[in-house]
Amino acid sequence: MDKLLTRDNLEKRQILLLSSQCPLCNSTKETVQHILFECVVAQKIWDNCDRWISIHSIRPNFAASHFMSFNLIWYGKKVNSVWRGMWVAIVWEI
Repeated sequence: MDKLLTRDNLEKRQILLLSSQCPLCNSTKETVQHILFECVVAQKIWDNCDRWISIHSIRPNFAASHFMSFNLIWYGKKVNSVWRGMWVAIVWEI
């Protein structure tokens, strides 16, 4: 829903900021898509998660699609529930 208080969204609400750059990589404007999925720091985090459970995948860059990709079809509901909970925790930490 693009409601996270990223620097891009704060500017849209006419809140003055010193910089609109991503605080993690400082290479581009901080948007929801960038900070959670496109930023090199965020990508490393997602890559580490994939390695942790020994999967190799190409993840979408949109939050809803990205979340839905956290459905490990070879595991049961309980494992998927935990894994999706981890997705929420990872996004929160980023």
